[in-house]
Amino acid sequence: MIMKIDSPLDYYEDIRETIIDGDTEKVKEKIKELEIHLEQQNLTVEEQFYALSTLGKFYCKVKNYDKAGDYCRRSLRLSKK
Repeated sequence: MIMKIDSPLDYYEDIRETIIDGDTEKVKEKIKELEIHLEQQNLTVEEQFYALSTLGKFYCKVKNYDKAGDYCRRSLRLSKK
């Protein structure tokens, strides 16, 4: 079941702050939901960029560099549009 997010940018910012604080265990479920949300929802370019960069930051923090690199590259491609 996909969650309904009223303010995606605020939601992504909350996740980013938790990642920066080092509490990756706390956001693992939110990251899974964010990945599903990213693929299934119509998001603006800004929301897509923020979601992709948030995912990149999370996967870098947990040392999954393949996924981190993929999400960061995707966000950079969006920034060039």
